[in-house]
Amino acid sequence: MTDAEIDALSLDAIREQVAVRVMGWHQQEVKDENFSMMAWHEAEGDGYMTFPVDREYHWSGTVIEPFHPECDIRAAWAMEEEIARRGFHREYGNILFKSLRDVGGDGVAFRVAHATPEQRCRAALKAVERMGVQSSA
Repeated sequence: MTDAEIDALSLDAIREQVAVRVMGWHQQEVKDENFSMMAWHEAEGDGYMTFPVDREYHWSGTVIEPFHPECDIRAAWAMEEEIARRGFHREYGNILFKSLRDVGGDGVAFRVAHATPEQRCRAALKAVERMGVQSSA
């Protein structure tokens, strides 16, 4: 995928691409006699539910929210942790820095620290492309 194609992705497409290409997850149906839902699973081992795909899920009094790294800073930070774990944090940081530096003006460090989740996701996808990182799936 080119930078231009990444820049043109919708927010829904960003979410799915980050889950698959950065996090290394795949979708799998989770169901029992009372419900059925799609959930993101880790690609390694037997896999287990990580996040619901499209709606929150209530389990034993706990609310599990869907994975939305494109608009939820907590999910974007989780994505950044995975980037560091997989070893392409320098390329990611360079891309994020350059994309915000190109906006112009002073305070690029401030803009990087306060980058939106969407900006972080687009930089992560560009880093995956440039590093030739394969998903774990």
